[in-house]
Amino acid sequence: MKNIKYAILICIFISLSALLVFVPKKDSTIIWINFDGQSNLTDDIKYNKDIAEFIKKNKNVSNEFDTQEDRNFFNVSLSYINEVYSQNPNVKEYKPTLLLSNFNNPIIIDIFYYVNIKNNSYIVNLSAVFTNCKTVDNYEGFGNEEVYNFVEYFIENITDCFIKELTARKNTDFVFVGTDHGLSLLTIKLAKKMNPKSKIGLFVFDEHIDIYGIKDHANLVNKANVFGKLILEEYVDYIVFFGASDAAKSIVQTSVDKNFTRNDIFNKMSVYSDEDTRSNKWKHIISKEIYQMKKRGITNVLISVDVDVLPSQYTGFEYSILAPAIGIIRYGTNRTDITLAEFPEGFSKGLGPQELNQHIRFIRHSSLRNGMDFGTSKNTIKILGDVQELLPSQDLNFDTTKAAKIIIDSYYQG
Repeated sequence: MKNIKYAILICIFISLSALLVFVPKKDSTIIWINFDGQSNLTDDIKYNKDIAEFIKKNKNVSNEFDTQEDRNFFNVSLSYINEVYSQNPNVKEYKPTLLLSNFNNPIIIDIFYYVNIKNNSYIVNLSAVFTNCKTVDNYEGFGNEEVYNFVEYFIENITDCFIKELTARKNTDFVFVGTDHGLSLLTIKLAKKMNPKSKIGLFVFDEHIDIYGIKDHANLVNKANVFGKLILEEYVDYIVFFGASDAAKSIVQTSVDKNFTRNDIFNKMSVYSDEDTRSNKWKHIISKEIYQMKKRGITNVLISVDVDVLPSQYTGFEYSILAPAIGIIRYGTNRTDITLAEFPEGFSKGLGPQELNQHIRFIRHSSLRNGMDFGTSKNTIKILGDVQELLPSQDLNFDTTKAAKIIIDSYYQG
């Protein structure tokens, strides 16, 4: 009898071992989205292209400054910019080769737009190229509302293309990486489309609270309003902003459009500056917010990181140490206004890549422990979140690209 029991136990052990051996290994990779275009809209800021154009003209304006301090400030910035572009001479090359080489079979998508407005009439060309799909839309002679509908239709087509692209892969976890935070709309809309019944909670690591200028409806997505749009259009049920500057935190409720009435969105978000999260407070905050998400019925937790949340020594994003030169490049010396990047109080101390890695791993662990999924799935494909506003063309020594790799790795680690 004993021998029979032992034989049964051995058979069970062998069967379980065989199951473990034949469970397919989960792959992890990234989707790099290069977002590029031309526009005459005043809120369409392309710092990297402005800077490249400035250097190309080789314009020397340092003598036009009032003080030696200002001249020194500008010359240091100009020296830095020249150093960046001597390292990366092809300013049209946005592909983070160093990052892509660290992942198996990354997906690379090019999204291009051309927007021109004259006499309240738009000319719009939009295109996105995938391996298994392509979408191109051209419109001319339309007003604001029509353009909004066309852009939404284009975004819908892109997410359909992503479904085709991703389902061609099997058993893979994906993180989106891109040049513009407005691309988070694609990440979250796709995550929702993959699991329509999900209630998504989102942790956002960002120096800024990207609900700026949001209107009650018909918001054309951009990097400044993306999270307001995600809440208003019910792709996300709750957002926790983490690592914002004190200045950004202080103006959250006044940063929306002056006619905005949907104040209910403020009940669907929490905001913490990096000062709020120092020492061990961050664990307490994350635990508290995970509990809040659970109470609200959140089923899936995702993460979005804007690399401008990194400390100021990193340079591969828009609000980097080239900021002092931006005002000159964009407005000339006779301007009376200044850019956000020139406000010292607009910046936090920043969270380093290892700190972010810790925070993200803790969020992942806490979500799973509380019965929520980390990411959203369709069959064996899963979307975990994104890392945005990475600009390889101005990343000195590629330090920000290397930091992005550390951050991305944390999405996959238990």
